[in-house]
Parts: sequence; C-alpha cells; structure tokens
Amino acid sequence: MKKTCIYPVSLLFFLFSTAATAKWDGNWVTTIWNEMSVCHSSLGYDVAAGPIWNNDDAKRKCPAVIEKAEQQNICRNYVNNATPNIETPSESQPSNSISAKDYNLPGDAGRDNLSQLKEFLTTAKSQGKIAWFPAGTYNHSDVLVIDGMQVQGAGHATIFNATNPDKSAIKLTGSQSSIINIKTTVSAPSRSSMPDAAAILIQNAAGARVGNMFIQGASSNGVRIDNSSGAMVANNLVVGTNADGIAIMNGSTENKVTKNIVTQAADDSYSDDSYKGDQRQDEFNVFDGNVSLNNAYGRGICLAGSKKATVKNNIVSGSKWYGIYADADTDSGTMQSSEHIIQDNTVINPPSADTLPVLASPDKSPGTRVTGTKTTGSLPDLKSILGWDPGNIPDRYSFTRYQPGTGSGANNSGGNRS
Repeated sequence: MKKTCIYPVSLLFFLFSTAATAKWDGNWVTTIWNEMSVCHSSLGYDVAAGPIWNNDDAKRKCPAVIEKAEQQNICRNYVNNATPNIETPSESQPSNSISAKDYNLPGDAGRDNLSQLKEFLTTAKSQGKIAWFPAGTYNHSDVLVIDGMQVQGAGHATIFNATNPDKSAIKLTGSQSSIINIKTTVSAPSRSSMPDAAAILIQNAAGARVGNMFIQGASSNGVRIDNSSGAMVANNLVVGTNADGIAIMNGSTENKVTKNIVTQAADDSYSDDSYKGDQRQDEFNVFDGNVSLNNAYGRGICLAGSKKATVKNNIVSGSKWYGIYADADTDSGTMQSSEHIIQDNTVINPPSADTLPVLASPDKSPGTRVTGTKTTGSLPDLKSILGWDPGNIPDRYSFTRYQPGTGSGANNSGGNRS
C-alpha cells in the first residue's frame, strides 16, 4: 500500500529519521480526475503534483515535486510507515497568520457572519496565510469552503455555529486544506444523508487535515470523507451526530482516521462504505487507535462494501448491534466487502447478549482476516490511550432531540447520499 505525502509542514508534525534521498521512480497515478495526481518516490511514499495529463507531463512534474518534498523534510515519516504525531496547537495566534478580529469578525455570536467569513477566508488564501480565529462564536448560515488553505482556532473556545442544519458543513476541498483546534455546533432536529449537512466535509480533496476538533452534533456525519484521498483525521471528539460519526465513502482511498473519539452517534460510529451506485470502491483506508462509545444505533466500526481497509488497535464500547462489521450490507445495496485486515481491537460492554464483537463472513467478506480481538476488560482512561484529554463529554440529548433510527435516511433507507 502506497502512502500519499501531501501535507504542509506547519500542520502535520513528522518523525524524521533517515538520511536517504528520495527520487521519482517513474510511476504516477491520478487520484482525482482532472484535479490531482501523485508521483511515487523511490522511498515508498507518494507526493501530490496537481493534475498530470500524460507521461511526458509526469517527467516534467514528478522529479521537481519529490525534490521539493525532500528539501522540506515533509515525507520521511512514511518511509517506515510511521504514524504522524499531531500536536495540540497553541491557543495563541500562530505565525504566518491573519486574525479574524482584524477583518470585521468579532466572534460575538450576534449575527450571521457568513459573508464576512467567506471574505476573510478568501483574503487569507490570497495572502498565503493561515486563517486564525480567536476565541468567540462565529455563526454561518451556509456551507463554508476551505480550498487549499489552513484554518486554525484557539481551541474549543473558538466556535463555528451553523444556523442551518442542512447547510452546516465546513467543506475542505482541493489540495492540502486543513482545519484544526475549533469547536463546531449545530441544532439538528432530524437526520440527513446529504453531504452539506455534515459538520466537516472533505470532498474532492487530496491531503486534507482535520485535527483537534470538538464536533458537537450534525444532521448528517461529524466528519465525512467523500471522493478524497490522503486525508488525516486525528485527535477529534465527535459527539451526538444523527448519522455516522466519521464516514468514508464515494471512492475514497488511502485516508487515515486515528486517535479519535466518536460517542453517542445515531448510527455507526465509524464507517467505510461503498454502494453499488458509486463510481469507485473505497480502498486502503485505515482506522487506527480510535474509540467508539455507546453508539445509539448501528455498529461501532462498519466496513460495508469497501475493500482492503485496515482496522487495528481500536476500542469499541457499548455498540448497539455489532462491534466491528465487515460484511456486505445487502439491505443497503452495498458492493462486495473484501480483503480487510482487522487486528488487535477491543470490543467490550455490549448492551445485549445478541451483540456480536466482529462479523466478517467468508461469503460476504472474502479474504478478510480477523486476529487478536479482545472482548473482556473495562474501558481504560481515554487520555492515557489517546494522548489527549477529551474533557467532559456532553449527553447528545442536551443539544438534539433527534431519536436514532427514525426519519428519512435512517439506516440508509430513504434520503439521498449525494
């Protein structure tokens, strides 16, 4: 499995240990048609190069982008398949940034800030700066788009509050877009299957970053990875979504979801699903070291219709139906699920004796390997296993009245996915 290295130094903080110099090995592949291709290096990682049209174009672009990546030391952690270490950002304004308060955005929650937010993001991108949001509440009545830029806040005191649950998404698209250290909120009385109703939407993106977020509620997903590759979703707390907490779909490949907590989701806590109507099948996605707590409907981790996912070192506690589900879901019209690696996971505290720890049947998930599943013990201290402190986790019914398993889109019946 190749690793895509397309991450800015200022956002992802890497391990660097080898003195070997990478070069282009002559191979490249298109990951997003007409938008993004990646060049493969001699040390085993890939580097994003924008669109590559043919082999002659690759010969011009690939040596240069790999040389630049080497000069900036941004790819070496993938040489040995190491896990990136996302540090907790400072709550003070970072260098190379501009502040929202200097651009008519006081964060006082008194009005709809949509037009000012869009103008500020456009300005930050045009200047090549991080868009910095100090503590405050910033209301938005429509989708906000982060395209090829970085957005950062002052921790959970920086709140992006969506006033329209059907248009709540902060959408990351393009190459190397990121959002870190912010809380999102929305009042979502019903369930949606639509992408714009997610809290964070990674769509048609390469190398997106979502880290250190507190996502409180969504009509749809907390984080939705849609037709994207190379995303890193790490160190996030996702509470009380009305659909799956963190969901991968629509042909997404080589994304990593790690060190997150999803709790009280109204469907699966984590999912990597491909449906028969999708143009491509999800593959090579990774769920590593996450925690699923008390999903109110569905499964802790669901791999329905995807292939070659890796699910390891996760803890699932109190899952409604299955701890980990790695089969085709014929009722929902998924593709064939296959060739997953499921290892060293813990599934505990089932709500009933009928709850299965892992389901991966040979006929519905051929080639899937399940090893090292633990089904006893108590939930460990979350800070000790994740490396960050989730603090006090609210009850979902303190901010939403939606009842899991009801309405259009519940359990993928009714409603649209795109």
